[in-house]
Amino acid sequence: MKEYVAFFDLDRTLISGVSGKILFQQAYKNGILSTKDIVQGIGYSFLHKLNLMNPDKIIVKMVNNLKGISESVIKELIENIFEDHIKISLREKAINEITKHKKNHGKTVILSASLSYICEPLKEILEMDDIICSSLEVKDGYFTGKPNGGFCYGQEKYYRAIQYCEDHNFSFTDAYFYSDSISDLPLLQVVGNPMCVCPDDSLRQIAEKSGWTICEW
Repeated sequence: MKEYVAFFDLDRTLISGVSGKILFQQAYKNGILSTKDIVQGIGYSFLHKLNLMNPDKIIVKMVNNLKGISESVIKELIENIFEDHIKISLREKAINEITKHKKNHGKTVILSASLSYICEPLKEILEMDDIICSSLEVKDGYFTGKPNGGFCYGQEKYYRAIQYCEDHNFSFTDAYFYSDSISDLPLLQVVGNPMCVCPDDSLRQIAEKSGWTICEW
């Protein structure tokens, strides 16, 4: 019987990089995405850094680039790049933290905006209990360019974590949440144990003022 839950963000928390960025770069190198797609992606990233475009809208536009691509092609791509581009970037201290929670009878869950194709194999490698993440709509084996439900980002991540705790009878007071990003502030503010992993500047300021744990992984 698990006594509490520990949620872990994926990008820049469990791994040192950004899984979506890795996926799009490798999709381009393998001829799945066009130069135009990548240029647009760079442009969206620039707008995001300048706070000129809502992150949710950016994610929607990026996912639309996958419209008409076979799901099997993306699955095969991720299988081919996983070892050298995803698994290799796992943080050793993250693995140690997961192990600690397992020994303490905590349920370990990946809670990420990343796609299930990346979260699922990581869950298996790390022997974690569950994943809560984003998924894409597929019709007749091809991506429609739309999400399957809401993206697990920001407020949506907060809502899903609340629902998960309710469904599994876990207390938010006892819960842990590990994250690097200010976008996860809604959830960090309500869990009993907010853990800020190599936080961005905005989150670091709030963490220091709030007395939250800062992990330098």
